[in-house]
Amino acid sequence: MGETMIRFAPLEDATPPTDTLRHMPTPFLRSIGGDELNNSVALALLGVKSRWVSVLPEGAMGDIITKSCESHGVEFAGSRVPGDIGTFTVLPEEKTVHYQRRNSTFALHDPGTLDWNALFFPAGAVPWVYLTGITPLVSASARASWDNALACAKMRGAKISLDLNHRKQLGSLADLYDIVKPHLSSLELLVLSVEQLGGLVTLAGQQV
Repeated sequence: MGETMIRFAPLEDATPPTDTLRHMPTPFLRSIGGDELNNSVALALLGVKSRWVSVLPEGAMGDIITKSCESHGVEFAGSRVPGDIGTFTVLPEEKTVHYQRRNSTFALHDPGTLDWNALFFPAGAVPWVYLTGITPLVSASARASWDNALACAKMRGAKISLDLNHRKQLGSLADLYDIVKPHLSSLELLVLSVEQLGGLVTLAGQQV
């Protein structure tokens, strides 16, 4: 469960990266980015039945995502509502990524419209549930849905995998860990980078 956005990155053989902010004609590659959908696709390609839950806009931009799901064997579940898709643009000269997601349908969705029992447990199945630390920092609505999804998964006895996947643009590691810490005992699998592990060790030392 999580957000997916449209990704724009300058082509490697295009105008030198230092020009991407000044010259609009620089060609960009449009693709799809999102940890949760990426993992759903990877599982589907390995032959694992995979369902991705999110909120997408109606119309052509949302169709880009749903058609990608179909072509990779991933079932899309959730809802489609009027609104916009989030985007992010790679800026090599700035060594950063520029996000535009605060007004996306995922960031602004109504958590009450998502029935987690139906979304996670169709026909009584008890699957693995995969979440990331990105979602609860996206917006208050995304946090509420993340909390609801976790509560439902725990109640139904699902195995839960969480990729911490800290994004500095969304908040501090300390803020994210405060959100995640109460749920650690319920996780079957926790994924984090060496950098994130080091950061958590530092936080633990400060708290002591």
